[in-house]
Amino acid sequence: MKSNHSLLLQFGIVTVGLWLCPGWAGAFQILSMERNSGELEVEYESDTNSYFIASFSESLSALTTSAGMEMGRTFTGALSDAGLHNAFPAGFMAIRQVSVLAPMDSDQDGIDDVYEL
Repeated sequence: MKSNHSLLLQFGIVTVGLWLCPGWAGAFQILSMERNSGELEVEYESDTNSYFIASFSESLSALTTSAGMEMGRTFTGALSDAGLHNAFPAGFMAIRQVSVLAPMDSDQDGIDDVYEL
């Protein structure tokens, strides 16, 4: 079963909204956000049965620019926007949790994300 949890961060005002798929309520929590070396870093609850994808966009409806990806860890993980927010006055960042048992192919090269990580 694929898990698609996203955190949306609006950079000017830093408004936080959380979109949770039915059946997974409360399974994904953001722990902190901070700017480090020109990047916005998001720390979240992680688990070893998932991997996490960070995306960025100026528009909430088009979160397609990849900012990073990592395998889940015990306890917490962190991903950044890779400095993409510096190019735009406002934007959105999504952190998506995906089950390692149902990996996506984010770059559409025919090789699933878990294998590439």
